[in-house]
Amino acid sequence: MPTYSMEATELVSALTKELMFVSIYKALASSLSAENNSRLTAMQLAEKKITEMIEDLTKTYRSQRQNNITEEILDIMASFEVLQTQEKQQVQSAAGPRLHKPTGSSV
Repeated sequence: MPTYSMEATELVSALTKELMFVSIYKALASSLSAENNSRLTAMQLAEKKITEMIEDLTKTYRSQRQNNITEEILDIMASFEVLQTQEKQQVQSAAGPRLHKPTGSSV
């Protein structure tokens, strides 16, 4: 057993101060640890929500983009059909009226 050069009352007083210091330090360290743990959990949850939101927005963007592309293609096809119809009408009007031969027998 170690020997102490202090009187018993001084030793008890010093040990009591040390015990109080260590107890308060432990409580503060535990509090800080709990706070940091809580912040980390909140940040991880926020990161997860952000990732989910990015995925949802990406899906929405891709869907909207595909719809726009489909609309553009349909517009181009409709315009092409209109142009083809107009060309046919121009060719027919440029050829003039056609003479039709009667299909019956001649007398």
